Amino acid sequence: EALANTAKHSGAKKVNVSVWITSDRVLLEVRDDGRGFPIEKMTTTIGHGLSNMQTRARAVGGEVDIVSAPGEGTTILAWVPRGLKPLNG
Repeated sequence: EALANTAKHSGAKKVNVSVWITSDRVLLEVRDDGRGFPIEKMTTTIGHGLSNMQTRARAVGGEVDIVSAPGEGTTILAWVPRGLKPLNG
């Protein structure tokens, strides 16, 4: 979802994807050098993609943090607990 949003909306020339695994979490960071957006408008105009990421992470006990500003790109950091069972059984 983060990469699809980057490709569709950001105008980025570069995207970095990093994954870290700790004893209790898996973390994913997607950082782009695109146009960014005013983060204060996110709560009123949040797109379906960003909302879906937050919903999915929270459904398994995780979280998504989004940092962005016009002209400064966007960073999405998502984490979920390790050792999860699939949601559909």
